[in-house]
Amino acid sequence: MNTDYAKEFLVFSESLNYSEAARDLFISRSTLRDHIQELEFELKVPLIDKAEDGIRLTVYGKHFIGKARELCHYTEDMVREFEDLKNNYLNVRVSYSTLSWLRMQLLRARMNVSAAHPEKTIEITTMGSPAISRSALDDGAFDLVVLRADRGLDPKDHPELFGGLAFEKVASARILLFTGVENPLAKKEHLTLDDLRGQTLLVSSDLYREYRQHGDVAGVFGMELSTLDFNDFLEYYMADYSHCIGTVPDILVDQYALKDRVDCVFLDVEGFSLASDFYLACREDFLENPTAALLFDELRRLIRESAR
Repeated sequence: MNTDYAKEFLVFSESLNYSEAARDLFISRSTLRDHIQELEFELKVPLIDKAEDGIRLTVYGKHFIGKARELCHYTEDMVREFEDLKNNYLNVRVSYSTLSWLRMQLLRARMNVSAAHPEKTIEITTMGSPAISRSALDDGAFDLVVLRADRGLDPKDHPELFGGLAFEKVASARILLFTGVENPLAKKEHLTLDDLRGQTLLVSSDLYREYRQHGDVAGVFGMELSTLDFNDFLEYYMADYSHCIGTVPDILVDQYALKDRVDCVFLDVEGFSLASDFYLACREDFLENPTAALLFDELRRLIRESAR
């Protein structure tokens, strides 16, 4: 049964006047008539009757007043209950790549919010993905992502990257190059930028798409870009680099045990200097959920605290 029609009948029952009730409801007189007829059709009984002295409610109509009020009150209570549930429940979708930067802060933020607000429930859903670009947010795949940006880039000057996002700087890192021991570059004692020209640089699929969108798939120190379908960055760092070059932020080297790989070496290239800033980011509309706003604020606080 349409609850709005029941509400309209309650308004009509107070005056038993179609024109007056329709005016109060901001609908047409004919629309009100049609809605009441639909109620009668659904209930299979007449709710109103015309008499010589005007319109009156039938015995069914009088009985329906109580039922309509119950229905409206029940519906309002149910809507409020689900609204409360929505505002107190949050499922945060993050990629394993994001957890590489924020695992402890995210878990601590959830714990702190839950301790301060016991009525709130926060679940964290992790999915395999090497996503570190805003496309992971724009396509709705994730709620929180760590974005990579060129070192020193001012977010307010780059709406294409930060527009419509809430963000907090997580860290800055030097970008290191590594390759397989079978790559001829690994055997050279002295490397320059010229040695990188024509080499294949393996990047994640979302970064590869971003470079293509900017029309520059061969502008990273003259290296040609290539990609593979990685479920997460662990797969990326464990790939075969005998014929290509990989990159890694220096602060993640130990986490992925790259120095323990006997089949790979880091490259010391004269003139190569590349650094990136990394930002925790989410869409601003994600923060419309009060629980999401609390979690993000606490994450910001923990990130700033750890940076001191």
